[in-house]
Amino acid sequence: MKFRRVFVRVDDDNCSVTYLKRGEVGASLASDVGASSGASSGASSGGLSASSGGVSASSGDAAGGEIGVKVSTYPGEVSGFLNSRYFYPACEVGVKVPDEDLQLVKTWLGATSSTSALASETLVKRMTTAALGAFKRYRERALLQNMLTSPFVVGYALRRMDGSHVKVSSFVKKLVNTRAPLLPANEISLAGSSLQTVMEIMNTPVSLKLDVEPFSLDEGLAASVTHLDIYMGKPVDLLAGDEQVTAIRSAEIAGERRKIWHYQRLDEDIILSRLGATTDFRVVASIPISEAMSGVKGMSLPGSGVSFGSWDKIGKLESDAKPGDVEKPEEHYDHKRIVTACLDLGDIDATKRVRGITARGVFARRDMKMELLGSHHRDKWRVVGRCRGPHMRLLRGVGYRWWQVRVLMDADGELDGISFLMNN
Repeated sequence: MKFRRVFVRVDDDNCSVTYLKRGEVGASLASDVGASSGASSGASSGGLSASSGGVSASSGDAAGGEIGVKVSTYPGEVSGFLNSRYFYPACEVGVKVPDEDLQLVKTWLGATSSTSALASETLVKRMTTAALGAFKRYRERALLQNMLTSPFVVGYALRRMDGSHVKVSSFVKKLVNTRAPLLPANEISLAGSSLQTVMEIMNTPVSLKLDVEPFSLDEGLAASVTHLDIYMGKPVDLLAGDEQVTAIRSAEIAGERRKIWHYQRLDEDIILSRLGATTDFRVVASIPISEAMSGVKGMSLPGSGVSFGSWDKIGKLESDAKPGDVEKPEEHYDHKRIVTACLDLGDIDATKRVRGITARGVFARRDMKMELLGSHHRDKWRVVGRCRGPHMRLLRGVGYRWWQVRVLMDADGELDGISFLMNN
């Protein structure tokens, strides 16, 4: 049986978003299954809107309160990599295979029967240098282009005339790519001892934008403050540093069996624990206080003269108070609930049989829950499937004209869209 895929972007025009506090998360995603969506119907495409939770959400007199600062992430493209051939960035990766490993490599590629043999030290070293070296170059080039490929924390502080900082906010965690990427090996060829692939790097680089709500300061504080500074913690390294690529293996990705460069990936829990232990805070943007108090819209981060690619040259946050020690604002949201519009998946009249869906974006995968609903006339909705994580598979192919997806995810996560696998 043949299948086809349809990708639907999720943006402000075809979904609704509700932010939830910890005690509000327990309700079912489909608690209002019988209700029709308030979003417009028939949306099968659209632009990308990728905003995220702010550092705080209050405004007004900041003498004893919080300043309304929001840092948003937007998916980008790293130059020097293939950005249109696959869903994720890709590049050519080749390895010269030692003669003693040729039969083993043919086994990996399915050309001979299976074997329990291991790759030689030479081949492991060459594969590690080629595949993980390409990922490191991708990461470094993204930083040079002021894009981030791993989780980080961000906050703000007021800078005095003497350069010290006061009113240091608590930081907010931005969960961008919370695991080292899978590295699918596409377009594989083995000519003699030359193994050639186009390696996909399943990682989404993001650029940052800053918004600041208008605010005021009391006279005493205003007289001593010169700038609103935006600080960041050093982005977490997704690699432990001693990983080795030991084989090309088959793995299931979004319901498909694909060849990947295999290495031991760090657990998400380890990466997130590293994020919480961040102590290297740098000032990535400084806004004159008079400009900041009037409000800022859509400012690119980092600020002028600052490069993520030269982290050690960025000025440090100078404060006796550590960002993690400051009490967080009361209005803190842990999750958000996203409900898509009624989707016709490209054909408003036909019945579509969905076999699986995959969420695309940058988010904590373990915190995500999804429900898929179908309807014939958009008046009554039936829950077709539920899952934890970004993949829903092995649906029975029940046919409906209209579909809707409901997602519960971390408040700082970014949902770019939903990929539907359907019967042809």
